[in-house]
Amino acid sequence: FKNVDFWGGAPHYCEAMRSEKDRFSYIRKMRKAMEDRGLKMSMFTPEQMCLYPVNIAAKEDYIRERSVKTMMGYLEDTIEFGAPAMFLLAGWGYQDEPVEEAWDRSVESLHKIARRAEELGVNIVMEQLQPYESIITYNSETLCKIFEAINSPRLSGCVDCIAMAAGGETVEDYYKKFGNIV
Repeated sequence: FKNVDFWGGAPHYCEAMRSEKDRFSYIRKMRKAMEDRGLKMSMFTPEQMCLYPVNIAAKEDYIRERSVKTMMGYLEDTIEFGAPAMFLLAGWGYQDEPVEEAWDRSVESLHKIARRAEELGVNIVMEQLQPYESIITYNSETLCKIFEAINSPRLSGCVDCIAMAAGGETVEDYYKKFGNIV
């Protein structure tokens, strides 16, 4: 192994592990441990869906605002880890709310995060989710719409093969739509 896609969740690493005195001390120890083993972090994937209340498209302002702040911090962590990219989800809305409302919240949050990524020189990689996971990005069409709405040179995508198959699509469909950016 030479590269690691690092998942940011406890006990490995999460924002709660940041030191008040030296925010990056834990990251530096982890990075050194990887480098000592000849490993590089190819992607930092902070937990956003399973364990923590993180949703950049949340209807509740306090969750959405905290989520955006958390992701902004993770952009800085990505640099400290030495990773060229951070994985990010577009968030999700409630299944019983108008898609446009969740979409607007996601786009507003993504604009903020993408602009900060541009300032820092960090790439953001996004994937679609399954329809039951998100009403915002759940196939190649909705992923393409998010890329167009954000219009950032730092934003690109990857394909979740399970979500792709659940949506009735193929890898070829994604290549046709996105070319080499996905």
